[in-house]
Amino acid sequence: MMAIEMTGAVYCPLPPQSPDQRLLLLLEQTRSRLVLVHGMTRDRFSNDISTVDIDATMNGDAIVSGYNADCLLSVMVTPECVATIVFTSGSTGTPKAVWDMYGPAETGVCTYYQIHSINQASGIPIGRPLPNYQCLIHDEFGQLVIVGQQGELLVGGVGVFAGYLGRDDLTEKALVKIDGVTYYRTGDL
Repeated sequence: MMAIEMTGAVYCPLPPQSPDQRLLLLLEQTRSRLVLVHGMTRDRFSNDISTVDIDATMNGDAIVSGYNADCLLSVMVTPECVATIVFTSGSTGTPKAVWDMYGPAETGVCTYYQIHSINQASGIPIGRPLPNYQCLIHDEFGQLVIVGQQGELLVGGVGVFAGYLGRDDLTEKALVKIDGVTYYRTGDL
């Protein structure tokens, strides 16, 4: 993943157990120009999709001739660059991948840690926020709730996503800025 990011490219995991049609949909949505394949995915893509077989590359079986690696010297990667695209659950009807235990894809792979004793929790034991994350609970008017009052869980911090690829309408609904911090509206009550 680090090598992908160092070249200025974007990492997007493609689950090998997904149907071919789903993989093609994910490639289309991300406008991918190159797919890294391995033993489980090598034969899943048609010849019109550029692939690099990482198994063959790691074994030294794939030799790329005429490749000029100097072109990577001019790549400028900044903190504003997108590093990873992870697909959500597909609750809008479009099948999308989810890689998480609780934390939604929009806030990083994991934004909490588990409580070790269920007896310590009076509610659903999803744990506490990780360092550099903040969680708020707001009512339908965007106000903080008091203890015991129902509200929506908002997650803010270093891992909150920059937005939905090509879907500014969804991004506007999902993200809210509070005191200069971007929070994701999880929809969880």
